[in-house]
Amino acid sequence: MDKSTAKNRSRIWWLTHENICLKSIGKFRYSQTGTWTPNTFSTGTAYGVFFVDSLAGWAVGSAGKIFSSTDGGSTWSEQVHVASYSLFGAYFLNSNVGFAVGGQNTILKTTNGGAGWGVQNADPAHLIDLYQVYFASDQQGWILGGWAPSLVEATTDGGTTWTTLPSTFNQVSHLWSRGGANVFLAAPNVIFHTINGSTFTQIDIKTSYVPKKISFPSDSIGYGLTTLTTGYPAIIKTFDGGAHWDTLMSVVGGLQDIFFIDSLEGWVIGSNNGGLIYHTVNGGSTWTIDNDPDVNNSVLSQVFFLNRKTGWIAGKQLTSMIVLRYQPTTVGVKDVAYQFPAKLSLHQNYPNPFNPSTNISYELAKNSHVTIFISNILGQEVARPVDEMQQAGMHTFLWSAEGLTSGVYFYRIQAGGTTETRKLILMK
Repeated sequence: MDKSTAKNRSRIWWLTHENICLKSIGKFRYSQTGTWTPNTFSTGTAYGVFFVDSLAGWAVGSAGKIFSSTDGGSTWSEQVHVASYSLFGAYFLNSNVGFAVGGQNTILKTTNGGAGWGVQNADPAHLIDLYQVYFASDQQGWILGGWAPSLVEATTDGGTTWTTLPSTFNQVSHLWSRGGANVFLAAPNVIFHTINGSTFTQIDIKTSYVPKKISFPSDSIGYGLTTLTTGYPAIIKTFDGGAHWDTLMSVVGGLQDIFFIDSLEGWVIGSNNGGLIYHTVNGGSTWTIDNDPDVNNSVLSQVFFLNRKTGWIAGKQLTSMIVLRYQPTTVGVKDVAYQFPAKLSLHQNYPNPFNPSTNISYELAKNSHVTIFISNILGQEVARPVDEMQQAGMHTFLWSAEGLTSGVYFYRIQAGGTTETRKLILMK
């Protein structure tokens, strides 16, 4: 392979979503849809929601209100009211230790599940509204607040003291964690990423799209919310850790928050478009609207998922706080044994046409050495994304054609002495 081919080989991502990639041993699970059950309580807006398991959770909102639930969000009880300013975010390390942040440098901490809350002190040099809080451990955490400039503050002593990060981080608009100290920060023209909580790598954004909210299900694949030059909000996606972004969908109205539970399935909620809830199970290629009629006329603030089957949305419906709980409803037969194909089968890529990435799937009748060639219309090989021994069953990978020009290309699979070829169209 030449250097360009080797480069393209490095830009594939294997997908592990149940609905897309099948293991050679196991079962195929049909796709799931779900229902959102709304629960209204108190007056005002629920700005943040967080659950440590399927039952125990907290919601924070207007006028410093904090509510807890022990039944997954079906009922809510107000906790001790210690803040006078609105609370915008919450994070719990476990069922006892948690934090809430809000207006005018408000930082609250509980060590007994919210039965009592103590006030902590942010950096006294800055008096700002705090919107997000996250802890990688019982000692290391971050808070994010303000706007133009915004500030990121860090603690290494469980929140007793906070230190403002350098001015390089003064435009950060959103914090996303993949767990532990694996943290992403979104700022104009740059993504900051750390895997140890202390040293951040700066990833310069090379496209015109600037994500204001982000969700990274992997270190390379991420999703974001932005505003296009047309003024419309849009959902965008990156395959290289945030350097390049592509538009998935633009909408009329506002987009408020985004949450992906893996590289394929995620939710986006609207802020001023009647409370729309957008859902994708194929990496943003297509989207459905999951709205229940009871959610209409809502302003949604935050979406949070524990796993594919359990999630919540916080917001406001008319004059009341609202928290919606997601529970899946399986469509069709739940589980069927996967039947191996009688022969090699190469599926049509999707989406097609595409820009710049597309999914390529194929099924192997037996364990085989698999080679996939991609060539241009002149028959010249431009990439060889797969060249390895693989097990029988279905396989899917995401291939990026970044660096190639628009046009017709062909992808050919060679396995077990059999060859199949299909056409794909790159349209930039």
